[in-house]
Amino acid sequence: MIKFFRKIRQNLISGGKTGKYLKYAVGEIILVVIGILIALQLNNVNENRKTMAQAKIWRADIIEDLRSTQRSLEWRIDYYKQALVFAETTLPALMTQEPLTADQGWHIVLGAFQAGQIMPFRVSGPTYREVQAAGALYSIGSQDAMTGLANYYEVTANDVEVISGGSPPYRDMIREKMPWALQHYIWSSDCQRQMYNDGDGGFVFTLEYCEKPDLDEEIENAVIRFRSDIDLQDKLRGRMSQLTIVIASFQRNVESIENIITNLNKSQTTNQ
Repeated sequence: MIKFFRKIRQNLISGGKTGKYLKYAVGEIILVVIGILIALQLNNVNENRKTMAQAKIWRADIIEDLRSTQRSLEWRIDYYKQALVFAETTLPALMTQEPLTADQGWHIVLGAFQAGQIMPFRVSGPTYREVQAAGALYSIGSQDAMTGLANYYEVTANDVEVISGGSPPYRDMIREKMPWALQHYIWSSDCQRQMYNDGDGGFVFTLEYCEKPDLDEEIENAVIRFRSDIDLQDKLRGRMSQLTIVIASFQRNVESIENIITNLNKSQTTNQ
């Protein structure tokens, strides 16, 4: 093809047809420019296809990360509901002086301890961080999806960790006041049962009523001490309030994540 055009140029020059040669040269330049534009367009099409393919992979991975976070939140909602039930059962029993059987005393002691249990939570979002570092968040979904995603990982997730993190004052106090023999029994028995790995490097637990240990004297003394400790009862009441807030916050987060996933799925349908 190059030899063909070269021969045409040579014939025009040798024939003294300068005007026609100039027109030909201009036409040749135009053809070259058109060729370059077509090549660039094809390259852009290919790059767009690659971007869309990668975005599809990232979107699926982000959704899986969000589903994993949802599961972790739901497990913790159940866990903290169990802790709240223990707290709600224990506080009224601490505020009365009615005589108790050994089993009833054990339920109070166990409930007082279980009410302070925690299951730490931390949002990771590895795919979101990867896409953010690549500067490609724009490719994942619509503006609504991106706004929701960014708000969750940059704001909401941190708020949740603050609300549910740390060691509550009641937790520290009950561990200071409860006889070690009783604490050791609770930890070494099936009172907090490990169910399975949560998939994020942690474990899922459930709080249980377990059999009374052969420590009746320690149980009786603990109940007497807890019933006379107004500060402990106040801290337990505060713990109940905190548990209620944590549960509500986690439930809102589960709903928020579901909305984000819905928007991401809509974006995927639109881009197909």
